[in-house]
Amino acid sequence: MNILNFTLAQPVAENVLAQMFVATRPNETWVTALIYAHKEEGWLYVAEVKDLFTCEVVGHAMESRMTTDLVSQALIMAVGAKRPHPGLIHHSDRGAQYCAQAYQD
Repeated sequence: MNILNFTLAQPVAENVLAQMFVATRPNETWVTALIYAHKEEGWLYVAEVKDLFTCEVVGHAMESRMTTDLVSQALIMAVGAKRPHPGLIHHSDRGAQYCAQAYQD
């Protein structure tokens, strides 16, 4: 299966930020990043969840594979650490890891 087709077949949330990356208080808007680097031992993938207002990384996870579990662990860490109130905006790209039903659940 083509990765593009896989991504398009997954549920995708509306882009409520519309490129307006501005927050007025902590835990109002979180954004995500997937970073990867090749090391002697192989690839290292790091998923981050960042508070847009404070610029603090509120959750992170590292693995040797870029999986839905990787990004889920970063989000679980962020929620556990910050306990955000309902209404938090969580913004990510539309990569397969973030569009997966397991992540959205």
